[in-house]
Amino acid sequence: MTQAILRLIATQLVDCSSEQARNLIVDREALDVHLGANVELLVDEVNNLGVPLDSEAARLLREMFLDTEGRFLVFSCHFPMSIEADTVIAKDFLAMPLPVCWQ
Repeated sequence: MTQAILRLIATQLVDCSSEQARNLIVDREALDVHLGANVELLVDEVNNLGVPLDSEAARLLREMFLDTEGRFLVFSCHFPMSIEADTVIAKDFLAMPLPVCWQ
């Protein structure tokens, strides 16, 4: 799952065919350097990655976009989900507190 997410992110940054994208292996550290700071990852229907997200996928997104200064993760979902791995919240809505960022 982690490689699939890295591949999805990387293929948005370069021009490649769908065939090339299927065979692409993405190095996380190289992608991290390429992204730099001030990046917002917008994911429509994150539930397509799995409900709940597996722990590897959740950790990757958290480390690369929520734990890294200057990066943000915004997603939509049809299911109440937590940013913690292997968790689905059984409520009609999800209220997620935003992290406090200190300068």
